[in-house]
Amino acid sequence: MRASLVTDTLKQAITSRKINTNIQTGLLFHSDQGSQYTSADVQNYLENNKRANCWDNAVAESFFKSLKTELLTNQTWSSQRMQQELFEYIDIDYNSKRYHSSLGYKTPNYFEQNRV
Repeated sequence: MRASLVTDTLKQAITSRKINTNIQTGLLFHSDQGSQYTSADVQNYLENNKRANCWDNAVAESFFKSLKTELLTNQTWSSQRMQQELFEYIDIDYNSKRYHSSLGYKTPNYFEQNRV
């Protein structure tokens, strides 16, 4: 696991959502305590992009539970197929069709597009 994979993914998330890092926007980054996440590179990147501590990770844990039970249980895929399956699950199904109580029973895409 490389720290650059984490920082590249964070940059992509910020860029794709046109997030202004000078204000708090509600972008959530959830990780475990793996070495790639606790590396100096990742910590510096988070610090320079308005890192905040979130003590309640229930939203992220709920997502990962859904991902594991709905998509990953008893599956063996190539890396390329896994990437495609994850994209479809997250971008096509989860973000556009799932209503979330933490977002006022709106889909993540709707919530993000209609944020003030």
